[in-house]
Amino acid sequence: MFYGGESVAVKAELRAAMTEAEFRKAVKNLGGAFFFFGDEDYLKQNAVAVAKKTLFSDEGAASFDMISIDRTAFSPDSLAAALAPPPMLSERKLIVVSLTLSDLRAAEQNELFDLLETVGTGDDETNLLIINMSADGFDAGTPKRPSAIYKRLAAVATPVRFDRINPARLASWVARHYTSRGVSASDRVCEATVRHCGTDMFRLASEVDKISYFVLARGRKEVTAEDIAAAASSSEEFDSFAFANAITARQYETALRVLAVMKAEKIEPVRIMADLIRVICDMQAVFVCRKAGMMQNEIASVTGINPYVLGRYLTAIEGMTAERLSTALAACREADAALKGYAKDYIPIERLVCSL
Repeated sequence: MFYGGESVAVKAELRAAMTEAEFRKAVKNLGGAFFFFGDEDYLKQNAVAVAKKTLFSDEGAASFDMISIDRTAFSPDSLAAALAPPPMLSERKLIVVSLTLSDLRAAEQNELFDLLETVGTGDDETNLLIINMSADGFDAGTPKRPSAIYKRLAAVATPVRFDRINPARLASWVARHYTSRGVSASDRVCEATVRHCGTDMFRLASEVDKISYFVLARGRKEVTAEDIAAAASSSEEFDSFAFANAITARQYETALRVLAVMKAEKIEPVRIMADLIRVICDMQAVFVCRKAGMMQNEIASVTGINPYVLGRYLTAIEGMTAERLSTALAACREADAALKGYAKDYIPIERLVCSL
């Protein structure tokens, strides 16, 4: 994964990463700049909801003192403008910026880091700033060998790590989710739900809702294994890689299924396209390296791509041609230009899929 590099020197020691649980526990008293990273986007979204509920007494206060900025609205100036005024109805403002850093120009990245440095950490009594980055849009490296972009961010904002939950904990979470929907399920049924529906928490939440409604509509309160098979879809990857893989392989039906899930999760069209283009660019880089005879560890060293993600890319490009990748990327850039030019909905992406 390629980024602008460390053109600005790290000005401070790296701030220690918090866990999701630590952030939730401390959020009432937190101020300053934080950035969310890690593999579990559902928990990031949930942590933002917890921060909103904790900081604001009602929706009226949130409507004045919570500001959300996505890639289409982001600029260093827009963020500075959001940070400047004092809160109106609450003790502090909550500002949530959803970004894919690789989609920013190097100059924009540098301005962002400079601005984050002025926000400070912990002692800011008027702002809680969260930079929320999707799992596919940020490579943190490893705890022992953090990436360059992670080090730049951790010098000016506090990292908050969101790891995937293991299947055992997911089963417990599924049980609580069933209960919140008015039904119950045994431990065995909860484990079967995870096995059948997969470990993506957005998808699990959606499938648990479907199963619950299915059971309640039949006048029952207890979920069975048969209900899972009847009402839920089986596990399938529905992420940026799955979408890019379907686009480059010209798999029309798969691409539509992935896009439908992304729309249901209300992922912004611009973010979908930014992640899609980034993945295809990474696939191109891996393709070039593989054609040059490089081994997997060499490719990882040159590109900086996470080993697990790299393995998926290597599998995807088998039998693929450079022309197919270039054609897919050109079509994606055309759709992206339409989104940023005049269309703010999913139509350009749907047209892209239909053109396969």
